Amino acid sequence: MQKEFIPPQEKPEARIATVADAADIARIQHESWLATYPSEKAGITREDIAEHLGIVDDRAQRCANRLNLEAKDIDFIGATYVLEIGGRVVGFCKVARGMHTGHVDALYLDPAFAQKGFGGELFQKGLQWLGDEAPIDLEVASYNDRAIHFYERFGFRKQDKAKPLELLGGKFLPLTLMVRDVVEK
Repeated sequence: MQKEFIPPQEKPEARIATVADAADIARIQHESWLATYPSEKAGITREDIAEHLGIVDDRAQRCANRLNLEAKDIDFIGATYVLEIGGRVVGFCKVARGMHTGHVDALYLDPAFAQKGFGGELFQKGLQWLGDEAPIDLEVASYNDRAIHFYERFGFRKQDKAKPLELLGGKFLPLTLMVRDVVEK
């Protein structure tokens, strides 16, 4: 995959997602999953991931519905941020608050923009929204060492193996739970 050139004058901007961002979010998640989750060691193929993800347009519609609820704040205690560069959405971070913990549900970048330092800025927005008063957890593919090291830089540490994600074809994506404790001020 060819890395995309980013003009130096284009400053990334993390902002709250709108319904108009749903198609970009669905596309980014689809491309990121296909680039990240196939694993020979785990026995998960690109076809397994594609089958699990389904049709991008269907995912975009579900995303639009969720973003519409977030915008109306109808019993929805979550937020989705997008990262935009030069008017193009290149990543998203979805977070939620529970009774006693915060949760990072998703953090994905367009694969062409991965490993360029943009994920940290976007992740910070989600963490700021969650606050420092409660622990924050997330799940990561157990074999995704790059993501695990990324989260460790933000104070997360591996806990236990989490319940694996069952893919549509009956295979399982192994997950690890990571937690960041309350940040003392």
